[in-house]
Amino acid sequence: MAYRITIKEGNLLDAPASDFIVNPSNTILALGSGVSGAFAAACGPALQEEMNRKRDSSAPLSKGDVVLTGAGGCTAFRHVLHAAVMDYRPNAAETVPSLDDIRTILVNIELFLADEAAASSGPVTLTLPLMGTGVGGLDKRHVLEIYRGFFRREVDFDCEVFLYGHSEADCLLMQRVFGEERA
Repeated sequence: MAYRITIKEGNLLDAPASDFIVNPSNTILALGSGVSGAFAAACGPALQEEMNRKRDSSAPLSKGDVVLTGAGGCTAFRHVLHAAVMDYRPNAAETVPSLDDIRTILVNIELFLADEAAASSGPVTLTLPLMGTGVGGLDKRHVLEIYRGFFRREVDFDCEVFLYGHSEADCLLMQRVFGEERA
């Protein structure tokens, strides 16, 4: 099976119900600005509290790591996958992401998807924004090319990915890169 991609425009937190939603986060699991700030507003303080517990009970995160939590006060999603895009650890050599970090994040996300598909014996859904293209400064086209290569692979489970662009220009770029129409 291959992933099914649906391109959407707008606020990913307004997406249809989904098993997983990705929060492009940081190595200290702090909700801040951009997409992460939207998570803070939509999910309430319970999400940050759970993120703090995860951070305090695990080894320090590196860029590329992904941490699973509940969705706080947001009922549209079962789980939030916090992707460590930015490195905010003290003395971090490089705070901004690389394209390799995005590749690593996708591999780590896929582990959660495969586990969920195996446990439920059914299809899974993932809501995903462009990662690393805001504060991280990565080129959107380059990130989308990584997404395209990753999600065109065959996998052993059924998964629909809702790929969100914040603006019409983002969605037009997604359509050009993926060669598919927006839903």
